[in-house]
Order: sequence, then structure tokens, then C-alpha cells
Amino acid sequence: MTDVRLLFIAEENTETRRIQKHFPAGSWLHVSPLWLEQGNSFCWRETGTDSVLEFNELRVDASVIRSAYYSPGARLNPSGLIEQGPLKVSGLLDDAYAEFGLEETVSGFVGGLLTLPVRWMNHPLHGRNAEYKLPQLAMARALGLRVPRTCVSSDPDRLRDFWAENDGRVITKNVSSYSGWKISERIAAITRQVHRHDLEGLVLAPRIPTLFQEMIPAAVDLRVTVVGEEVYAAAIHSQQGASTLDWRFDYTVPMTKFTLDESVESALRSMMRDLGLTYGAADFRVTPEGEYVFLEINPAGIFEFVEELAGHPISSSIAGWLLQK
Repeated sequence: MTDVRLLFIAEENTETRRIQKHFPAGSWLHVSPLWLEQGNSFCWRETGTDSVLEFNELRVDASVIRSAYYSPGARLNPSGLIEQGPLKVSGLLDDAYAEFGLEETVSGFVGGLLTLPVRWMNHPLHGRNAEYKLPQLAMARALGLRVPRTCVSSDPDRLRDFWAENDGRVITKNVSSYSGWKISERIAAITRQVHRHDLEGLVLAPRIPTLFQEMIPAAVDLRVTVVGEEVYAAAIHSQQGASTLDWRFDYTVPMTKFTLDESVESALRSMMRDLGLTYGAADFRVTPEGEYVFLEINPAGIFEFVEELAGHPISSSIAGWLLQK
């Protein structure tokens, strides 16, 4: 496999397969979350003159791998919550050592990959840093985009005051980019409106930071997927469905190609550069008056539904970027 140029650290999912369809035979290596448990081997060595990374018998260096697609999948932590990561907890380890074993494995795999001078989509460190939502809002505002008024606080009084200042038109959602949900109870952390009776529970809730945000009325929601220099915007007609505040829970609504305002596209490109991202999935709302409001950008956001329902060629665009010399 000396002609392999592309490395994947990704969940074995349909998005990965969509990308792989656009590669010449033998031009990619897929390292799955269960790579080691599938009987494969991994080795990284510092020789004193260079660093050597090996997957099975394949020696991986700049002469073999030119680009890397890094898209962390999901795993269950000991509490039963989904967490993001490129590998899964080994079923061969005792529960007391499972988390330690996972951290050692991830540090070895990803640390070894970071020694390669390759083009990343996305670089693991840049992707992780870009997940923080609050700096995203400040950055978007500085670039001229409108962002929702937002309050993140552990103080119930601060949150109640914010709710009153916005006449009760307030939503709450995760502060973290990947808080996930509990599989055993099938409870999703969704975007929902905060009602007056919800405020009463604030004093009883654990003192953790909670995000309140002004509720933005929408004509349509937008998912804007950026692949290198390509920008693919899709209008999600969320107000026609059963989940008007969080379109992720109703994929039956129409999704169509959308022409993004040039100034918004320019600001988004600048934001991608500032975050060090080569791939990102940004969410906007377009108000009934036609104003764009930036919500967030996910450095590992899914693209399959945009490709399938809106017709954007995202998987081939990703493959093309990775194949560039």
C-alpha cells in the first residue's frame, strides 16, 4: 500500500463511504474507531533522525500521506452519555481501566498523526478549539454579523433578569458543542423556549452555567457547509414542520439550495480562517425581514442530509480537497 495518500480517522458511517466513492482505488486508508480490536496494529517511533508512524505494515510519512480527514465519531462514557472522540472504549479492558486505556490510545493515535506534515480537514487541535460557542459569537459579531443576545450564567437571578429583558422570548440550548444525550432514556438536549414556569426551577437546579438566548424569529433556517474554499448554503424550511425551533428533529421539511449574501459569505470565510478550519457547518436564521443571524459553527457537523435533500455535492468536494497536490 505504498501509494496510499489519504488517511481517515472517522466513524464507519455513510458519510465516510460517500467520500470514499470519489477516491481512486488504493488511494486511501480508513482507520476506524475499532482499529485495534479488529486485529490491526499501530506503532509510532522516534528514531533520533525522524518520526515513523505505522499502521500494520504501512509506514506513514509525508511521502505516503498528503492529507488527512479527521472527523471524530461518538462513544458512550461510563455515565451513558455520548461523547465525541476518534476511538471507542475497548471492550477488552476492565471498567476501572477503560477510560485510562481510551485516553492512552487516543493520545497515541492522534499524537502520532500530529507529527505528519499533512493537510488537515480539520486539524485535531483547531477543530477542538473551534467547538467553543461563546468565542464564535464574539468573533462573528466582530466580523459584522448579527448574533443573538445571549446570557450564560449559573446565577438564577441573572437568568431571570435576561428573560424579562427579552419579554420572555428566550430559548435555551447547550453551551457545549457536543453535550450529547443519554441513550438509555432517549432524551435529546434540544433547543426549546424558556417559559415563566421554567424560571421557578432555576433555584432548584444544580449551579452550572446555563445558556439563555433571545429567540430569533425565522423565515428559514440555513445550514452553510464550507469545504476549503467552497461554500454550500441550504435553506431549511423549518417553520413548515413540527420542530420550528430546532430543525434537527424534523427532516421532513423542504430543504433547498440557497444563495448566500456576499457579505455574509465573506464574513464566514474570514471566520473559518481565524478558527483554522478547512471544514465547517454553520447555522444561521434568516428573519422574516431578511436579516441574517449567526447561531454557531460546528467543525464536525454532518453534511449527508444537505447532500441528499438539497443536492449539494459535498462529499465529492471533500474528496477533491483531499486529493489536491
